[in-house]
Amino acid sequence: MIVTLDARLPPTLTDADNLTALKVLAPPGGDRAAMLNGLGRPEGDHAWLGIAALRGMGPDDAGWRAGFDAMIVYAASKGWLSADGLAVRSHVETVET
Repeated sequence: MIVTLDARLPPTLTDADNLTALKVLAPPGGDRAAMLNGLGRPEGDHAWLGIAALRGMGPDDAGWRAGFDAMIVYAASKGWLSADGLAVRSHVETVET
């Protein structure tokens, strides 16, 4: 899954069916917190993405939701969830737009 940030648009989700990878693509510079637009918060080269908000960006499909939940269980096993279990850690890649 790829979350793409843009200063002019809300975050978008692409490659939603790839539940084995999660990353954020962001333009250089700019206010990443503002670009995340409530989806999460930046932290260095990573972002904490709200699990419920991220799930809400995906397709309305029971199979996809089950796969998403399995991805979150895997992330928890690797220590990639916030202490409260409400956010998942994602790497942020800087890309030119």
